[in-house]
Amino acid sequence: MKKLIMHLLAVSIVATLILAGCAALGAPEKENVKVGFSVSLSGVYAVAAESQLNPYLLWAEQVNAQGGIYVPDLGKRLPVEMVYYDDKSSSEDVIRIYEKLITADKVDFLFSPWGSTLHMALVPTIEKYQMPLVGTTAGGDLRRRELGGKYFFWTWPLQDLVAPDVIGLMDTHKSELNKVALIYINDIYCLGFAEQMKPRLTEEGYDLVLYKDYPIGVADMSEVLLEIKSLNPDALVCGAYPGDTILITKQLQEVGLNVKFLYFAIGPGIIGFEDIFGVDAIEGLAMEGPWHPASGGAGSSEFYNGFVDMFGTRPDMVDSPFAWLGCQVMQQAVEKVGLDPDKVRYEIATGTFDTIFGTFSFDGQENLEYHGILQWQGGEIEMVWPKERASADFLFPRPDWPQ
Repeated sequence: MKKLIMHLLAVSIVATLILAGCAALGAPEKENVKVGFSVSLSGVYAVAAESQLNPYLLWAEQVNAQGGIYVPDLGKRLPVEMVYYDDKSSSEDVIRIYEKLITADKVDFLFSPWGSTLHMALVPTIEKYQMPLVGTTAGGDLRRRELGGKYFFWTWPLQDLVAPDVIGLMDTHKSELNKVALIYINDIYCLGFAEQMKPRLTEEGYDLVLYKDYPIGVADMSEVLLEIKSLNPDALVCGAYPGDTILITKQLQEVGLNVKFLYFAIGPGIIGFEDIFGVDAIEGLAMEGPWHPASGGAGSSEFYNGFVDMFGTRPDMVDSPFAWLGCQVMQQAVEKVGLDPDKVRYEIATGTFDTIFGTFSFDGQENLEYHGILQWQGGEIEMVWPKERASADFLFPRPDWPQ
């Protein structure tokens, strides 16, 4: 009996070694960590592409310079490999690309595309494959809360937080801002922004002289701007994306429309905006944006200075910080719990992260803390709202367009 037991034990050990050897042959040692995403290199959102793509590339560069991302499952650092495709600003292409990234490219984790429309189209895919994703450049509208699920996280604040910021800033000079015109692009984010602004302006006693949408991909806004000029408003609030922000800024000067307060949802902070118009023309333009390098948190200098060193220009001051925030959250989650998607999702949902915005955590799946307003002043972008995080006083009234 003793000999039989010893024989069986020997057989068991040999079998175990054989199985281990087969497993090793079938599963080569992991050499890198794949990160997948899409970017709008073409189509209507392409103007904002480098605002999203460049922070991702900078993050990979800095992580790899430090030896890679630490994977606790393996007890070592691995280099990051970026896998990305042009989504052509198309919801259908975004869905197809992320399916490919997950099922064919076998990426280890995901970064997000650009913009609310593409984010919201992507939610069902993320929930289907249960791959956590930190959405970085999307506010969506209140309907995003109806999408459900638990794997998609939103860093960009919803418009029920953004709209009160705009009203709060305007209220500091309310006696001089009676008549307000509000125009917006008919796309998810800006539509939601307008829907939140309209009742608040009315409730605060502002005279809303025009409330009007315009189509995505618009090529000429002169007729709308001439209509606004005829109404002689004190303030113009634009729910705009980068492409139409450039168009509107150009045509405001052409039609000679000056207002005391000029606000764009997204656009004046994009890379190279000052080069298009010159610093005198953009003086006093305000925009959404909750981050400023002077008041930023962990990694702010590495982000800002690294961006300048790598790309020879400042980052987008609105979208790029959110993209970097997403990188920081994903990296810290992975380096704490490894690459298992469910563990990463739980860590994102419950963890606290050191980021360029400061200490950051999600309330459910949303950011309810970081939002604010930036403004061009003297060739620099300053934070002017909320007051407790401001880097400069609010410049009011904005000067007329230079002649």
